[in-house]
Amino acid sequence: MKAHLMKIIPGLIFTAIFTTNVSAEGITVDTKGLDLTTLQGAQALYARIESAARRECNANMAPWDGQKIKYRNECVELVVEDAVARFNRPLLTRVHKAEVERLASL
Repeated sequence: MKAHLMKIIPGLIFTAIFTTNVSAEGITVDTKGLDLTTLQGAQALYARIESAARRECNANMAPWDGQKIKYRNECVELVVEDAVARFNRPLLTRVHKAEVERLASL
């Protein structure tokens, strides 16, 4: 393992372990089979990160919370932002910035 980092995000503790996977409590993003030096690889990884973030954030929502959609969206944004920063790959960052800009323009 190269590094072990921890970040607290509203109500959740996420830990990333840098090997071939990025792991977090309840989240694993597998990079196997991806060429992260290509745009296609970065887009595939971004999709995996978003999917894992949605699963984890949905699992941690209180069903009685009237603000759960807002919480889930904020949670997903924070988890994705954190994962992209931890990977520190220029193409992945570019994909993330493009997605943030696309969502902002809606």
